[in-house]
Amino acid sequence: MLEKRVVQRFALIPEIDIKTGDDVARRSVAARKNLSHIYSHLYSGLYGGSASGLHKTSIERIVKGHPRNFHPDIYREDELHRVWTEVKATNAKMKSPKISERQVENYSFEVAYSTWSDGRIPLYDTAVFVYGNSQERAGLDALSNRSLVKKVANETRELIVFPFNLLYFLLLHQDFSRKIVMNQETSGSTINNANYWIMVQKKLTLLSNGDEFMQKLREEMTFMKRSCDTFKDGLLCLDDLDFEESNSPENIFCRGFRIKPFKIIKYFNRNEKKWVQSFVQNQGTILEQDLGIKALYLKTFEEQERALSPEEKFDLERKKLKEEEEQSRLEFIQQHGFDPDAFPF
Repeated sequence: MLEKRVVQRFALIPEIDIKTGDDVARRSVAARKNLSHIYSHLYSGLYGGSASGLHKTSIERIVKGHPRNFHPDIYREDELHRVWTEVKATNAKMKSPKISERQVENYSFEVAYSTWSDGRIPLYDTAVFVYGNSQERAGLDALSNRSLVKKVANETRELIVFPFNLLYFLLLHQDFSRKIVMNQETSGSTINNANYWIMVQKKLTLLSNGDEFMQKLREEMTFMKRSCDTFKDGLLCLDDLDFEESNSPENIFCRGFRIKPFKIIKYFNRNEKKWVQSFVQNQGTILEQDLGIKALYLKTFEEQERALSPEEKFDLERKKLKEEEEQSRLEFIQQHGFDPDAFPF
């Protein structure tokens, strides 16, 4: 018999009694946040890493002199990688997760900022849980917290995980996603109108079938090379994309409920290092020219560089040169299996 694996204990927002009209909206927001929190911890239980709390810890980076908060759902690291994961949940009826423009900017910045800082490869993934069925009518706000966990345990249908080069493809392709503006006043955000991509239901369903999607991807890449520099020059390194399918373990428990096994399809890059290098070198083209969002790392670096004295600029150039030399050394080690610096001539 398999040993019982228990998802780490975590808190949920207490249920809100409806006494006024405002309580209806507050209960709905609380239910969505609790669902996201449950799935973040479930993902952490499957793949490791630490899940952020309901009030997520901020990682501040200075952009144009203004602090911008970065709220990853999951962070994990090993000897080779630093990985941030954004967890989404969507019901089978809608199957249209929303991707925040601001989140994509933040994750992209964090990858560029962290590149080669300690020799580990920085990555970020998007994980989409699909739950429920296409006929359900009752909203999440009608459920108690216990019933919400039970719903997750019994009705999670699949998990789709994809790396950020595939995410960029999905956002760039109008058949896979479209842009919307959302009012976030009821969600506790300080941003009233925020830009999002919403993924198209039928196309997300296509991602559930790895072979079918990979065939579609090859066809679409050929077509998009004619009109988009990112695809014309192979900047997303999608030729190195692959996938694996599995089922979740049968022995996972969450807050007393056994999680019924569900399908997992995980897309990944066979050459992660090549893709990250391409992204760092071409982020202006990928993010600003084609996706139409801010390449925060480039803007921050440019502003800092303009404010430097000649001496500081010289030191910065030396630092950049050292980083390039270190990157070349690491590539040599990976290719030849030994450190050239260990054999001085």
